[in-house]
Amino acid sequence: MSIEVIFLIVYFVAMAGIGLWSVRAGSKDEEGFLLGGRSLGPAVTALRLQSSSMSGYMFQGAGSLGYTNGYFGLWYAMGDIGGGVLNLSVLGRRMRKLSQMLGSLTSIEYLEHRYPSAWTRAIAAPIGLGCMFM
Repeated sequence: MSIEVIFLIVYFVAMAGIGLWSVRAGSKDEEGFLLGGRSLGPAVTALRLQSSSMSGYMFQGAGSLGYTNGYFGLWYAMGDIGGGVLNLSVLGRRMRKLSQMLGSLTSIEYLEHRYPSAWTRAIAAPIGLGCMFM
């Protein structure tokens, strides 16, 4: 067996162990499962927001942009540093406070509670779904 397969097996066993431990430690409701019972601080919430917004670019777009544009592709990364600071400092903190006040678990629920209208979910859900595939 190759070293890669061994590491892959160790990784899967570790992930299964973490999953079993979390089931036993137990989240009793959706808020506990999805948001860690809201016991995580604003820094963790902001980092999650930043990692969600950057995942598609980092895995698919960054390599392609660097390959096609060379050093000029770095301008996009430099601009994203500003967006990351904005996410981490302003949006993450505010969104955590307001979502806790409104009792929202997801970003679409947050929008729905903040702007109560029948159209909010009808517009936000397809946009969110579309952004997942871009």
